[in-house]
Amino acid sequence: MGAMKENSTSMEKLIQYFEQSADTTRGYRQLAERDRDFYDGKQWTPEETEELTRRGQTPVTVNKVAGKIDWMLGMERQLRADPVALSRTIKHEGAANAATDALRYVADSQNFDDVSSECAESGFVEGIEIGIVEAKQKGDQIDVTVKQVKWDRFFFDPHRRRKDYRDCRYLGFVIWMDMEEVKQKWPKSADQIDAGMAANLSDDTYEDKPETMWYDAKRKRVMVVQMYYIDKGQWNQAIFCKGAFLAGPIVSPYLDEDGLPECPLVVRSAKLDRDGNPIGAARVYIDPQREVNARRSKFLFLLSQRQTLGEQGAVDDVSAMKKELAKADGHVVVNANQRFEFVPNGDMANGQFQLYQSALAEIDGMGANPALQGKQEGDTSGYALERRERGGLMEMGPFFDSHRMWKRDIYRAVWNRIRQFWKEEKWIRVTDDEESLKWVGLNAKVSQAEQMIMDASGMPLDQIKKEFQDDIEQVIAARPDMGAPVDTQNDVAELDVDIIIDETADAANIQSQQFEQLVQLYSANPQGIPWESIIKASSLRDKRAILAASQGDPEQAAAMAQKQQEIEQTAMEQAQAEIERLRSQSAKDMASTQKIAAETQQIQLETQVVAAFPDVRPNVNV
Repeated sequence: MGAMKENSTSMEKLIQYFEQSADTTRGYRQLAERDRDFYDGKQWTPEETEELTRRGQTPVTVNKVAGKIDWMLGMERQLRADPVALSRTIKHEGAANAATDALRYVADSQNFDDVSSECAESGFVEGIEIGIVEAKQKGDQIDVTVKQVKWDRFFFDPHRRRKDYRDCRYLGFVIWMDMEEVKQKWPKSADQIDAGMAANLSDDTYEDKPETMWYDAKRKRVMVVQMYYIDKGQWNQAIFCKGAFLAGPIVSPYLDEDGLPECPLVVRSAKLDRDGNPIGAARVYIDPQREVNARRSKFLFLLSQRQTLGEQGAVDDVSAMKKELAKADGHVVVNANQRFEFVPNGDMANGQFQLYQSALAEIDGMGANPALQGKQEGDTSGYALERRERGGLMEMGPFFDSHRMWKRDIYRAVWNRIRQFWKEEKWIRVTDDEESLKWVGLNAKVSQAEQMIMDASGMPLDQIKKEFQDDIEQVIAARPDMGAPVDTQNDVAELDVDIIIDETADAANIQSQQFEQLVQLYSANPQGIPWESIIKASSLRDKRAILAASQGDPEQAAAMAQKQQEIEQTAMEQAQAEIERLRSQSAKDMASTQKIAAETQQIQLETQVVAAFPDVRPNVNV
């Protein structure tokens, strides 16, 4: 991947960066862990559970946070869309389609839909999405990789304020590895690793880590830090543990669209507090969720308990009396002439139930409301549903918009890696439509023979290579000069594009309601409304193909198909004719070459005879 320039940044400076981030963001990470626990259903602290158990009260959990976040994750999956590359110049307008295919090829090979959804979950719950776009050598090729970085392994400059983290002076992530594995991967640093693991800094917020920050003596594991930081105005990279540089420090090996070193980490948060810490969508539900749980638990406890009032000696054993009252068929014996009665607590239970309902209604009305989740009861008009949906979507708009922009930045980083590392000719297979595949060439060299066939037939390069590759090789074998490259198609190094993601919300209920009414009108009067209007108003995926098949009579459709087939056949025949012409021309050129060679040999022989017998006129015919 090329030589990389080292620099002299001190380890002490990088360790100071990391520990500063760990100390400053400790509060944020604790809140993020709490938000994750609430989403996972762990909504009572050990102290609260112990106290409720002591009272005999059950810690009830009605997990509304999970429902809210899961709906958002479902919506994120519905909004998935492929990237589209648009050329910034007219010259590269056609090549932009190849750039689109290249981006989609990387996305498919990296299973980016799943990576995107995992990052969206982190953004919705913990408030931060982190991905890393790198280039990895694989055999004689370089693959572009897209991976998620877990939020609890990630650290950042606590003084930055931008939501896209581009004002960070440093950021990175940590990996816990077995010490032997570290030594095997970086053998030159083995002695330094053994000597540098004396510092044990206490920390408890990084996932999959021991009780010390840098070193785990029991399991012999070491924390490896991969950091990107700005030094002398440009991004640098270093991989280190406490006491040893494992790789670098070097200038970042990745370049941006301007050819300058860039950080491969792509980070974004939808919301930040005033200290610059990320806030997830789950945060707003925490307090209402706590009240829902507390009210429900208290209400059930009051329903299962009865308070009593009695004079001294009214019952012989108060503890036994309480046990009997706890039974469904319990019986209490009361001494004569002693006051004993039940204290009514229905008002307390009713009050807790009303407060529980109020808290439940409050959390239900936030964000993904019942109308958005499809849980609205009653016969509600499409307009009313649309209004409720719009209100819920507006609350969650910043998170979906942030995720969309994060994906755009990921694709931009992918394109930067493609431009930087895909230098050789590369053919990728992409899906053109549901029924066929096509090949797209990047940095595709066009030989003189291929160019002549393209000019004669109008066929694209990929089809010519697919249909006539053997014939072209035969022509080039006879005429090597026909194999000389005359053009390069889709040169990614020269192509610059704008990348967009065409994401739109699901169809509004008003549109769905109107379509249903249109279908009802068509059912009542099929002759009054054209069938094509029904198809056009629908959201069917292949409605263009359905319309094409339904328009005109079968004979006309067959005629159009026949005409298209004839056009394709003509192009094939023209291409074949050009190949035959090149073969014939090659044969003529070869015969001419052989004749010239024979004549040259004759002249050389006559010259030799004249030199040997100057007085005799040669009569040599070879």
